[in-house]
Amino acid sequence: MRKLTRKDWTGSFPGTNMLWLLYLAELLLSSEKAIPGATAAQKRNLREFKKRLAGYSNCSDVIWDTLFEGLWAAV
Repeated sequence: MRKLTRKDWTGSFPGTNMLWLLYLAELLLSSEKAIPGATAAQKRNLREFKKRLAGYSNCSDVIWDTLFEGLWAAV
């Protein structure tokens, strides 16, 4: 994060949101904070999602990820 912000936290840095999402996915996949009752397929989907996260530049790209397919509705 320091690299993205250049140690200046006063600006807007959408890339840091991606780092937080990567961190949360990693945390949920860890044995210490595992998702209770998660199936093997759900864990696999989360691992695949984590891999795809590295290719996104900001969270507006993430909402169109296949993990969220069918969850969004146009109004």
